Formats: sequence, structure tokens, C-alpha cells
Amino acid sequence: MDRFVGGAVPVPATAPLAKRGRQDVITLYRLHGQEFVLNAHLISTVEATPDTVITLVNGQRFVVRDSVEDVVRKAIEYRRQLGWPLCRADQDVDAGVLGDA
Repeated sequence: MDRFVGGAVPVPATAPLAKRGRQDVITLYRLHGQEFVLNAHLISTVEATPDTVITLVNGQRFVVRDSVEDVVRKAIEYRRQLGWPLCRADQDVDAGVLGDA
């Protein structure tokens, strides 16, 4: 059964997530290892508390197994696929670059 959870994309229970070929999402893992996909456009902040916490623009939070660096790398790779501008090497990621584009 498909279901929506905030910024999370509905996923058919029978579809292997990593092989679905979606262009608008990044694949992440919940703390207990469940794979899910998240709309990268909705990411506002990513922080280590020490668990990695992703906050969406609507305030919803996801705690994931992926490191902060992995989440940022996946979001940057996603934006590169779209041809979107990225932050310069001298820009601070904490300045909201990923959430403001």
C-alpha cells in the first residue's frame, strides 16, 4: 500500500527503492534500517544531534542513519542532475544554501 508522510514520497511495498529511478528524491535510511525516499526540494536543515536529523521546510523532522555528510552529498548530487546552482566552495552550508534554492 502507498502512503504519504510529509515530504516522504509514497513507495509501493513491492518496489526496490534504490532501483526505482526517481529523479525528485534521495534515498535515505531510518535508524532501524528501513529505506525510504525523501523529496530533496523540501530539506531545510540537516544536523547531527548526535543522530542525523533532517528538518523539512514544513517543520517535519526525520531521524536517519545516514551521516550529515551523506545527506548533503546526496542532495548536491541530486541538484547536479537537475543542473541547479550549487553553493561555492567558500560558502557555509549552514547558511541555508540547500533549502533556499
